[in-house]
Amino acid sequence: MEPEMNLPPTPAEAPDAAAPLLLIPAPAAPEPPETRILKMVFLGPNGLRAGWSIAIWLILVILIAAVPISIISAIHHSSGKRPDMATLTPVSTIVNDGVQFFGILGATLIMALIERRRITAFFLGGPRPIRNFVWGLLGGFGTLSLLIGFLYLGNLITFGPVALSGSAIWQNAVLWGIGFLLVGLTEEGMMRCYLLFSLKRGFSFSAWSFWIAATISSILFALIHMGNPGESAFGIFCVFAIGMVFCASVRWTGSLWWAIGYHAAWDWAQTYFYGTADSGLIAKGHYLTTAPTGNPLWSGGSVGPEGSYLIAPVIAITALGLWLAWGRNAAPEIPPAAPPPPAQTTPEPTALG
Repeated sequence: MEPEMNLPPTPAEAPDAAAPLLLIPAPAAPEPPETRILKMVFLGPNGLRAGWSIAIWLILVILIAAVPISIISAIHHSSGKRPDMATLTPVSTIVNDGVQFFGILGATLIMALIERRRITAFFLGGPRPIRNFVWGLLGGFGTLSLLIGFLYLGNLITFGPVALSGSAIWQNAVLWGIGFLLVGLTEEGMMRCYLLFSLKRGFSFSAWSFWIAATISSILFALIHMGNPGESAFGIFCVFAIGMVFCASVRWTGSLWWAIGYHAAWDWAQTYFYGTADSGLIAKGHYLTTAPTGNPLWSGGSVGPEGSYLIAPVIAITALGLWLAWGRNAAPEIPPAAPPPPAQTTPEPTALG
């Protein structure tokens, strides 16, 4: 009988050194209740909750604009000048709205970095922005001229002599054009850019999220005009109505550019070209001279054309034209999809090493 020999194991019998060692994972430690509460308060399914995002954005707007505003105020104080808040000039409009636009743009860029989004996501992209902007310019000038025509035919407005001559005509036209472009960028950027996007995100649980956000945005848009001298209750309502039209343009055209162009051209036409009051504010350096006559409810009185009852059909015509051009072909808002059910997985066997 031959002695038993201890032979090395064959490759089939040898243990696989590269095979992973399966272990039973240790149970994860539960989060402290304070951590869970903080996450619930500040974080939602899409990251930072919309309310906190808007609050941070507003703080950034104020902080970024505070430095240039303080410098401008110090200059006015040292020179002994006190600006007349009821009078508009092209330079004051460019400076004031330029500072505000700088703050809004800077805050929006910072929030885009924080939220890891492109700035075009805040309704600044969309198809054919230049074409939409030009159509907005034409629409703003055309509908304001239509309103002036209604007032003139109703003997509710009178035209005086031309207020400018020579090179002052085109110089003021350019300066007011820059100023009101900044007004359009500032007010639309404040009300219907990051704010509208974030409000829509906050109501994403509803199929009507955009229109809920649009209503809130338009109410805020009306409220900030209540401080204008000479403004009326009906004028404030019309500001809300045109705010809803601007929101509709964002929804139907896919971007903010039509509203920016319309807003800028409307203000330029009534303030510079026709020389009317603008929400109760009187401008210097206007081309034509006009004055309201008759019942202020129909003429607009100290408010200007925006305070006239005749603005209501003009806003309706604007909304109808916008819908015919873009709205009737716009895709419906898609309601939020229900979250998928959790996947049913079969637990894998584990082995102890």
